Amino acid sequence: APEPNMTVLWSEHLPTAFKEYCAKISIQTDSVQYENDDVMRPVYGDDYAIACCVSAMKVGKQMQFFGARCNVAKSLLYAINGGVDEKLGEVIVPGIEPITDDVLDYDKVWDNYKKVLEYEAELYVDANNIIHFMHDKYAYEASQMALHDTDVERLTAFGIAGLSVAADSLSAVKFATVRPIRDERGIAVDFETIGGLAEISSGKNPQRLSFESFVLSGYFEQIIAVANLHLNQMSMGRYRLLRKKDRSRGNTSSGLDLEIFDSYTGIPRHVSTLSGGESFQASLALALGLAQVVQHHAGGIRIQTMFVDEGFGSLDPQSLDMAIQTLMSLQDDGHLVGIISHVSRLYERIHDKIIVTPSANGSTISLSD
Repeated sequence: APEPNMTVLWSEHLPTAFKEYCAKISIQTDSVQYENDDVMRPVYGDDYAIACCVSAMKVGKQMQFFGARCNVAKSLLYAINGGVDEKLGEVIVPGIEPITDDVLDYDKVWDNYKKVLEYEAELYVDANNIIHFMHDKYAYEASQMALHDTDVERLTAFGIAGLSVAADSLSAVKFATVRPIRDERGIAVDFETIGGLAEISSGKNPQRLSFESFVLSGYFEQIIAVANLHLNQMSMGRYRLLRKKDRSRGNTSSGLDLEIFDSYTGIPRHVSTLSGGESFQASLALALGLAQVVQHHAGGIRIQTMFVDEGFGSLDPQSLDMAIQTLMSLQDDGHLVGIISHVSRLYERIHDKIIVTPSANGSTISLSD
């Protein structure tokens, strides 16, 4: 859908089935948006509604006039092109001098941008007033107006679109080298960023940390925090995972490397120094942490099934017991855990089994409980 067609008042107390249905429809159609009922109910009371897919208002007490969103990213093009629309080739915003420099100067762009926004703001307010004056004049919704209080509070809302695009573009103009790409009419239709911010965000900085890795590191920290809860149990308090924050050696990018803190030595070391059994414990803990963090960020989606393929053969009896206890605790929470293994000790510990028997004529399966 071009924009959301339905608003759901979201609360953490909603039934799980409804949350899952909302997530499904959102993924399939992009037609649902969400407002936080837990935040707005204390402010607006129980009897409130969402006006024009955006703002809350008290039903019968307030009415809201709302205009279409103003595209502030497009406005930035007007500032560079002297108020000329790059599609139509016509002057839309009068009184703006075009910027014809080969490399954009931030102060020039900012001065022009402020003029464009001032013109648009005045035009926006005038258009809103005219639209709603005519609306009231002809009383298109007179029957609904009868449901409002006599002294209704009238609110006016103004929307903007493209704010993050405009902010990123201005930041690039200020801190990097931005060259406009012009068509045969001399109108800027695209941009090329050279050096500066582009190099820094791609990882060419003292930390060798790209912008993408920087963002991912925030999620990685959450995964590690949850993983350590499981690893602490499996290693009986010995190990704790850490995100390596020091710069990597050579030309390797940084930000998403792991270290292991060993409470026996009190010193962190690289995860590559872990034994086979210890590596399996760390990998299992990270898998569990990833599943829980994804589930937390995915709204109504629940990850209810997990399969673990091999690795148990590298564990000593004590470590095997701790790993199985961790997996059993997930089962107690309503998750289905499947283990793929040939380790005979697991055969005795797992009640429900699918046994695969290979032969010259092909493999067969049998069920055992």
